[in-house]
Amino acid sequence: MNNFVEAGNSLEQSVAKWYTLTDKTDETDGLPSNPCELVLALKYVTADKVKKKGRHKGELHVHLLEARNLPGMDADGMSDPYCKCLLLPDRKGKSKQKTPVVKRTLNPTFDHKFKYEEVSPDDLKERVLEITIYDFDRASSDEFLGGVRLGLGTSCNEWDDATEDECQIWHTMLSRANVWIQVVVPLRPSMTPKKKE
Repeated sequence: MNNFVEAGNSLEQSVAKWYTLTDKTDETDGLPSNPCELVLALKYVTADKVKKKGRHKGELHVHLLEARNLPGMDADGMSDPYCKCLLLPDRKGKSKQKTPVVKRTLNPTFDHKFKYEEVSPDDLKERVLEITIYDFDRASSDEFLGGVRLGLGTSCNEWDDATEDECQIWHTMLSRANVWIQVVVPLRPSMTPKKKE
């Protein structure tokens, strides 16, 4: 007890400290206040601007820039995110694109570009660009972090279920050919198709 008193922390010398009380917070306050988002740029390049000879249709250029506020899936609270992209309805071959994995982050910078060749504006009115983000895991299957489906949402296919924001992005890209449009789009927590009415 002498060591404690010598350090100047005697109970007789204690000073009261006042704290301001606040109202109880919502249970949702522990969740991230910012939604998960994907930042990307899109451009439809018309056939006359494509630099390759013999092309009769244009190209869809995609630049995946970054994601923000992803959930932490690993034990250390981080994730190892990467993106998968498909130009639906195709799910194989050249339609499949993938970014490299970005290690230990919830705000990855992908800065990854790719393109889909030989597509016309009419083709793209019937197609959907699906971008999903996963947490890479060596020991088990990769975990879904979020996704988007960019399209017009006009077909009766279950995968053509773009939200209003996703439809607007696709429409803007189609109406502004040969110009990059950069957008921030909220990620869906699930890619389960919405029911068509």
